Amino acid sequence: MVDYRETLLTEKNKKSREISFYVEQDVISVPREGLGINITLDAQAKGCYPSDEKGWQDLLKQLDELAPSWLCITLPAQDVLTAEGKLRKDAPELAQFDRLCKYCTHKELDVVLMFPKSVPEWMRFRNAGGAQPAPCNAEDYARVIADAMCYFVKECGYSCLKYSTIFGEPFNEDGDEFSFATPEDIDPYIYYAQVHEATRKALDAKGLSSVGLLGPNSADVYAHLETFRRAKERGLDITRDMSAIDLHAYRMRLDYMPPSRHIFTCGLSEYLEQYLGKAIELAKENGKPLYITELGCMYYGKSRYGDNRGPSRHECFIAEAELIVRALNMGIDGILKWVLLFDTTELRGHYHLLERIDGSYRKKDGYYGFALLYKAIPKGSRMLRISHGGNASGIYASASESSDGNFNIILVNDHPTDIADVEIKITQDMAGRNFGQWNVDYWDKGVLKNTINPGNGILQVSLPPLSMNVITSATFDLQ
Repeated sequence: MVDYRETLLTEKNKKSREISFYVEQDVISVPREGLGINITLDAQAKGCYPSDEKGWQDLLKQLDELAPSWLCITLPAQDVLTAEGKLRKDAPELAQFDRLCKYCTHKELDVVLMFPKSVPEWMRFRNAGGAQPAPCNAEDYARVIADAMCYFVKECGYSCLKYSTIFGEPFNEDGDEFSFATPEDIDPYIYYAQVHEATRKALDAKGLSSVGLLGPNSADVYAHLETFRRAKERGLDITRDMSAIDLHAYRMRLDYMPPSRHIFTCGLSEYLEQYLGKAIELAKENGKPLYITELGCMYYGKSRYGDNRGPSRHECFIAEAELIVRALNMGIDGILKWVLLFDTTELRGHYHLLERIDGSYRKKDGYYGFALLYKAIPKGSRMLRISHGGNASGIYASASESSDGNFNIILVNDHPTDIADVEIKITQDMAGRNFGQWNVDYWDKGVLKNTINPGNGILQVSLPPLSMNVITSATFDLQ
């Protein structure tokens, strides 16, 4: 008869590791924007927005509790423009945009406007290949953007609009379709720079020098580096008319996981050290901030590939949190999570943090983790140097001081089974305060686990497997 033995993880057989971290007073960076969220008003979020005042109050309350430092709002040009390039001021998407911009202006949150994300059909090259052709006339395209932005900023008073992105994910070199496609006799990279030049001139002519252009909005860091390589081959400064540089980040996985079958990914250490690090250096060489303007994890699936529910898995949140912590230590200027709301009645990836059910909004599990991250890195935070002793593989930490004088330490344990017992030596400025330990793991979704008084200048915490913890001197209200 077989002697059955319990093999599940019990308290008795869980392994524990001991790691030490040391927080220093040196400020390594001050992120320009910090951490935020994407909101899309296009067909991907059809039916997600309210039609009455009560619904809007509910949605904006959820956004308040999430507390992002900045936003990107996608406005579908095809739905809000006439064939003459004029705004349809009665379009429902513009009413939704109005509510969001008034909220952001009141809260003093910077906004990136993605408009157009793709060129309206009547403005495209007719003889270009690819699914997303470029605009056929740079000056006309620039005029439409500048006219709309002038209306938003000067007539509507949306002073929150800081950046404009004028085409989504051009030169998607690692995709099946080349985007920003042009006729054979027009070089797409040179033409892309010319469209930005025309848009910059059109905005300045409207007295909108305060609105910066953001690009190239690369589909991922691999495509981003390839775009810069090809621009260099042409002797082209592709960022000349841009105020900031951005890219998207989706194709990563935890270091110990095997490659995905449905989409290319690489381990986070390779992703950060071999790719994102180079992108940060490129931005510094150009004297401009670098933003990740869409963050998600496609490892388990996306829309039509793999499991479309995959992006909402807890493991994906841990991968995203780890990327945030490590990228902040590398000097990234801002990161925007993709996305607040999504219509998943059609086959789309479950990236969203809120879902609308029967007219009301319900928080998904990922909402709580990002709410903690947003509260731990409010805008204006100063990133502090943090080092470690011993083998800290799989344990990642960032330390920061907020503008109101609170200290926040974010810890990620990406190991699937091992507990980490962590000792953090803090600075004299940090000692003498009470610190709360907030935990996100498979079971806890933003739970206050402990209150610690580091009288001897040392914080001692235990990190569950696959967890993110925020150790903070601030008082959080996480509902």
